[in-house]
Amino acid sequence: MHFDQRTQAALREVGLTREEVRKASELVSTAVDRDAETLREFFERDVVYSDMELAHSAGGINEHAVEYLDLFTHGSDLRGYLRFDSWGVPVEGGRILSADVVELVGGRGQARITVVGEIGDIEGYPPLPAALREAIRAETWTFPADLPLVELESRVAAALRTEYDLVEVSVTLDERARATVSAAPPTSGLSKHLKPGERAVSVDALVPTGAARGDEVTVLADGERFDARLLGVVEDGTTSGASPPAETAETDGGEEVTAPTTVAIDAAVSSAEGGPARVTLALGRQSATTLLAADDVRLIVKSRGVRREFELVGLLRRTGKRFRRLTVGSKSVLDGQTLGEVGVRDVHGVVVLAIRHDGSWSIAPRGSHSIAAGDDLLVVGGKSDLDAFGEVAS
Repeated sequence: MHFDQRTQAALREVGLTREEVRKASELVSTAVDRDAETLREFFERDVVYSDMELAHSAGGINEHAVEYLDLFTHGSDLRGYLRFDSWGVPVEGGRILSADVVELVGGRGQARITVVGEIGDIEGYPPLPAALREAIRAETWTFPADLPLVELESRVAAALRTEYDLVEVSVTLDERARATVSAAPPTSGLSKHLKPGERAVSVDALVPTGAARGDEVTVLADGERFDARLLGVVEDGTTSGASPPAETAETDGGEEVTAPTTVAIDAAVSSAEGGPARVTLALGRQSATTLLAADDVRLIVKSRGVRREFELVGLLRRTGKRFRRLTVGSKSVLDGQTLGEVGVRDVHGVVVLAIRHDGSWSIAPRGSHSIAAGDDLLVVGGKSDLDAFGEVAS
C-alpha cells in the first residue's frame, strides 16, 4: 500500500473500500513508473540545452553534456540524480513535459499548450455559459518548455483569469502539454461593483448635469453630509408617479434596511442631463440607513481631473487592441536591452506605453529606455501579438 495511514483512512471515510484503495495505490505506482520512464527517455541523449544561468557563463543558451540519470521509484516516491559533465542535480517528483512536444524556437525550447476535454465547473460557483466554455476550449498558449509543470499550470490559470475575468480557475497539465481546465464564471450584477462593507441603495435626488457612473460624490441628505460612489443614473420617468413597492435589501450580516427597488446598473444612462433623477449609490451601512430616511437628497460631484485616458482606452478597444501588464523574467531576452534594440513595435507588433522600474513608472518611454529583469511593462496590441510578446518577456 503506497498511501500513508492518514490518506488511507481519509479515502475509506469518503466511501472507498479497502480493495478500491488498494487499486488506487497501484494506479499511483504505475503513474510514477511511467513518469520515471519519460524522464529516462528525455535524457537519453548526449547533450541538452537550456537558458539557465551558470557561473562563468556568458549567458544565452548553454550546452550540457549528459553523463547519466539514476532514478529509483517506490510507490508514489520518485527520486534520483542527474549528472552532467561537471555538475549535477537531485531529482524529486519528476513531472516534466514529454520531449516530443518541445519545439526549439529562437534557440529556446517552447511548448504549445492546448485545452482538452470539457471545461469543468467548480463546485460552489454557477456553471459556465456555453459560449465561455467554447472560448476557453479554443485557447492555446506557448511557454518556455523548461518550466516545471506546476509553474506552467499557474501561468495558464493566470492567463485565463486575466483574459476572461474568471473568479476561480483550476488547471492540470499532462506530459503532452494538454490542459484540463475547470473554471468559475465572472461575477455580475450590482454586487460586483460593491466594496466590502458597502451597501447599494436607490433614491430620488437632484443630480448635476454630466454626473456619470463611477463619479465620487458628496451626498447632502436633510442636512447630513457624507461621501458615496455613483453606480447609476436613470432619467426615464421612474421618479414620477407612485413609488415602486419596497423590497428588503440583502445585507452581509448587519441590520436589515428597507429600500426601494435597486436600479440595474446596465440600465442607467451614461451621464445625467441634470435635475431630478433616480440614482444608485454605493456607501457605508450607516450612511445608507440615513439616506433612505431622508426627504431631500442632493449630489455634489467631486473633481477627479481630466480623464482623457478613458477616451483613448475606448478607441483602442474598438479597433481590437487590448492592454496587458507583463513582468520581465530573469531569463528573458529583454533583460539588459533597450526598447529600440528589441524592436518592440517593428518586430513584435506591440507598443510599450509605460515601464515600472524599482516602483517608479516611466510613461511613453523612448527607444533608448533600458529594460531590466523585474520591470513591469504596460503593453498594448492585438491578442496574438500580446500572447507572443508575453512569452518573450517571460
